[in-house]
Amino acid sequence: MARRTHVSKWINDTTFYDIALRMETTEGALVINPIIGPEPVSGSSRMKGGSATKVILDTVFYLASCNNVMKASEVIEMYRTAVGTMEIEGQDIATVVEQAGECLLNNASIRYVGSSTFGIWGMIDASECVPTYNSSYNEIRGFMA
Repeated sequence: MARRTHVSKWINDTTFYDIALRMETTEGALVINPIIGPEPVSGSSRMKGGSATKVILDTVFYLASCNNVMKASEVIEMYRTAVGTMEIEGQDIATVVEQAGECLLNNASIRYVGSSTFGIWGMIDASECVPTYNSSYNEIRGFMA
């Protein structure tokens, strides 16, 4: 199903079809093709349906970093577990979001404080609030412990 459309600046007028054929015979090649319904795969995580893109990139980079110790299906199962947990904790998450909104409405601020991966997530979320929601630098900030 790959297109034979030439991609500008690819060497020798290579098409995605050419790459797909090469990957069929390359040991260790990985293709992740999500079935995502109405949410498109996009180039941004900010309010543009980028969660499918994030799942794809996280899966590929995680598998690359662990030298194929885990299978792609195991990584996807970890995501399913995380989504299931989010569904279970949905009301508590909604409460925290409402409290954060109240803080901003009352001229208070939101601070993310975390370490390791969780700290990085907080930093990324805080950094995206300025361009996405036009928040000020002092309204929402992230800190790494």
